[in-house]
Amino acid sequence: MAFIKGISYYLPERVVSNEELLKEFPEWSVDKVAAKVGVNSRHLAAADETAGDMAVKAARKLFAEYNVDSKSIDFVMLCTQSPDYMLPSTACILQNRLGIPTSAGAFDYNLGCSGCVYGLAIAKGLISAGIAKNVLLLTAETYQKYLHPLDKSNRSIFGDGAAACLISTEGFAEIGEFSLGTDGSGAENLILKSGAARQPQKTGVEATDDDGHIRRDDYLYMD
Repeated sequence: MAFIKGISYYLPERVVSNEELLKEFPEWSVDKVAAKVGVNSRHLAAADETAGDMAVKAARKLFAEYNVDSKSIDFVMLCTQSPDYMLPSTACILQNRLGIPTSAGAFDYNLGCSGCVYGLAIAKGLISAGIAKNVLLLTAETYQKYLHPLDKSNRSIFGDGAAACLISTEGFAEIGEFSLGTDGSGAENLILKSGAARQPQKTGVEATDDDGHIRRDDYLYMD
């Protein structure tokens, strides 16, 4: 059996309220934004603050709050779509920064909203198979760095932050069964086209979708 033993988080210092955001887009109303997305403010990472930096802060907070010795961690997973580098895996860098033993496994995986659920499933599998006893699951994103300044819809939704979860052979919440699924046919509806192997260089291409939203190859687009 696998259990959640501790959960903590880190939020960047800078906070952007709806009122501040709407100064840039006066055609919107605070009530409209809050009603549509349920968000009244969002935290933004500093210019030199990465997903890895935030994950370190969340992990250290978890260690302090739950009196966890980093030497007891035997596996590290980081879920992020905004890694510090294309390679190596940011999780491997975090192993060193957090003082976790070199005998621990570590890897990144690239998922968005479903990332923590997938991480819990993998962590449960590692523990059930006897591969690990204390899995540090980290999730961290700096989505705001990938949004165009004029993308008012996504800027109102996305913020930056990190969470740390310790999954172990004991804890306060047993992890149950999972039902996972995938539909890759919707890839074009949430995508950042440039910057990876398919399109390494920025293109500067912009196009308007059927709803009047501008699609930009070099920035995150969501339909």
